[in-house]
Amino acid sequence: MTAPRQARHGHPIWRLLVRWSIILGIVAGVATLLSFAFLDVPAILAKLAGNGRSHGLPPSLDSIVGVPDLSAATDVQQARSAADLVVIGGSLVGVDSTPSGTYFELQIQQERRTYLWAKALVNRPVAPRFFITAWLMGDSSTNTLEIEGLDVAFLLANTGSEYMIWNNGDNYTPWRPLPVKRLPGFNALGLLQVGRKVRVFLNSQLIDSLTLWSTPPSGRVGVFFKAHALYATPRFGRLSVYEF
Repeated sequence: MTAPRQARHGHPIWRLLVRWSIILGIVAGVATLLSFAFLDVPAILAKLAGNGRSHGLPPSLDSIVGVPDLSAATDVQQARSAADLVVIGGSLVGVDSTPSGTYFELQIQQERRTYLWAKALVNRPVAPRFFITAWLMGDSSTNTLEIEGLDVAFLLANTGSEYMIWNNGDNYTPWRPLPVKRLPGFNALGLLQVGRKVRVFLNSQLIDSLTLWSTPPSGRVGVFFKAHALYATPRFGRLSVYEF
């Protein structure tokens, strides 16, 4: 005698439950794989490893309203003598060591360029995770005082109260009025760069920000000057770069 169909193959309800269990298991597995595909795994690993606050920078630069904690820097470069600098487009014509730091006079020399400029960079390249600061002052022939980061510059007009952040011809802030007062004589310019994110400071006060189109490679950073007359002699001092 043939056994009932339910006895040989199981009750239809149980077969339905088994099928749905298999289908739900497959759906859950696919969802898990998709979630891993869209996760920022390096960022998660960095967070688990303790990167971020332990290196002196908050997880988001949006929370920065002042100069970062420089005591947490992993490496510091300071220009104490001419040997600590790479000068391009000019020459150092004066060095003055003071208790607060070393100051330099830079003479911009004539070359075949569309405009006159000179810059002084620190010796060692840095990765795009640093804060650079220097005290700058121009003479009557200087147009701009600048901090040069990696593929970005913070420009301060030598006279007046305007600034600009420049990445390239399509990504920059226009000249804008400073939200704070500048000092007579030397002013401290600062630039914080973490990947594509940039924050700029004047005399330790946050001025503005810019996001670059891409993360730049490592390179040298420093100060930059433009001039409208030959042999302009801007000055700078206390140039320091803090790596995080």
